[in-house]
Amino acid sequence: MKLEDIEKKAFLVGGAVRDKLLGLEVSDFDYVLIGINSQELIDAGFTKVGKSFDVFLHPKTKNEYALLRGQNKYSLEEDLKARDLTINSMAMNYQGEIIDPCHGQNDIKKKILRHSSDLFEQDLIRIFRLARFQAKLCSFKIAKETKSKIKELCSKNDLSKIPGERILKEIEKAFKTNHPSLFFNSLKKINVLLQTFPQLNLDEDQFLIAMENLDRMRLKTDRFKVLMATLLSHIPSQSVMEFCQRYKLDNPTMKLSILVHTWQDFYFRAIEADSSEIIHFLRDANFKREQSLTNDFIQVLTLKGATPKEGEFLLECQTVLSTLKIHKVIQGPINAQKIENTYLREIEKIKMNY
Repeated sequence: MKLEDIEKKAFLVGGAVRDKLLGLEVSDFDYVLIGINSQELIDAGFTKVGKSFDVFLHPKTKNEYALLRGQNKYSLEEDLKARDLTINSMAMNYQGEIIDPCHGQNDIKKKILRHSSDLFEQDLIRIFRLARFQAKLCSFKIAKETKSKIKELCSKNDLSKIPGERILKEIEKAFKTNHPSLFFNSLKKINVLLQTFPQLNLDEDQFLIAMENLDRMRLKTDRFKVLMATLLSHIPSQSVMEFCQRYKLDNPTMKLSILVHTWQDFYFRAIEADSSEIIHFLRDANFKREQSLTNDFIQVLTLKGATPKEGEFLLECQTVLSTLKIHKVIQGPINAQKIENTYLREIEKIKMNY
């Protein structure tokens, strides 16, 4: 079978159809194929990448083409009904005609997030996908029957058993939206937040400030570790490591989050702090090997109200100490105490300019 014949048999599905109808930029083009077997795809130049079911990469566009799951048992409509939300349960054929068994077009018009069918409960991560879509489509509301379905699922299941890595993927995607706070606010409104993020058990004012700061930081950057450190700076200190471990945060994110939480009070008085404390901070920030860590720390704390002056001061201290030629400054044998004394003198010199 020729490549162009396969393309004509393909159905564009899921988020691409949704975003086309919403007038949004489409970033992921996923297709479903019916009546075509694996060998025909391979012969046409497709590359198989799926493990659990057959997924192939187009030889030119590298878009994903999946064989309809259980082609001999299920129709395209049944496959669409098994997806999470009605707005994600549409397909479009080569001529642009839309297959819409769950009335997703109507829900797009009404701006409603609604589960496609009772099969929603087959994967509990869909609750977090729902919250993520509310962050992406901030004018959409969750349907009453979907809220009832989630309440039912929460009464029958322990959401804390969901692997942290799966939830983290939804957080990462929520952090790419313009209003990541809506992800957590949505979970709070459907009474899921504290089941899965007990560390965010803050009073109303604290929670509101945390969400506002998260959105403000998102206006400046979409870097995951900076956004996560901003969020975690608001939770109790004993909960930071617990959160990092539960959601399997990578080392750079964990380092920054712990550094921010440990040293955020110090930052606001950094210039007046004892020089030995400044050295302690710089060592915690691994100033010789990870100089960008201090930059990220400053970015988070500047958002929380510190003036640029504190950041400039700490960066100057870091630059001076990291480039200092100890063997040229210290006469005779070099030891830890001599190095410490040299660092203290250099910091005192810098302070004189502030």
